[in-house]
Amino acid sequence: MNDSRNIIDYYKEWETDQIKADLDTRRLPYAVGFENLSGDFNKATGIRNANAFMAKECWIIGDKKWDKRGAVGTHHYNHLKYSPTLDYIYLHQPHIRDMRWVAVDNVPGAIPITNYEWSPETFMIFGEEQRGLSPMALGMADEVVYIPQLGSVRSLNVGTASGIIMYDYAAKLSMV
Repeated sequence: MNDSRNIIDYYKEWETDQIKADLDTRRLPYAVGFENLSGDFNKATGIRNANAFMAKECWIIGDKKWDKRGAVGTHHYNHLKYSPTLDYIYLHQPHIRDMRWVAVDNVPGAIPITNYEWSPETFMIFGEEQRGLSPMALGMADEVVYIPQLGSVRSLNVGTASGIIMYDYAAKLSMV
């Protein structure tokens, strides 16, 4: 059998459920949420990053469909969940409610990730292109962090930003 899935050689010829179960033994104690209020292709890259950096859960927040192409199948190996709103997660998911909620946005008062100390049990919240995070997300967050940049653009897309943030978390907690 020729396995053409986008997986490392170790998992070639494994069934999807077997891969997911093996990954479950090594997942890190953080979760990520992606606001999906208008739809955004780059969110799928965030789901892929959550696989690369072993997030415990991924949440798509909102009622818009998301374009799975950028995930390149990695959504099959994540614990992907859906919620209509952030407050629904807060009210109905105590394991997420009890985490430190960290919003990622370059707004006044945000902490640069270069100076940020991660709590192992963190729920990272990411927004959308041009919109950033919703006022609800910013209001519910325990802290807001941003990625310092040197160029002229205002922000990075959620795929790029989520990869940087998840890597920073894993690196600072000595997990990579």
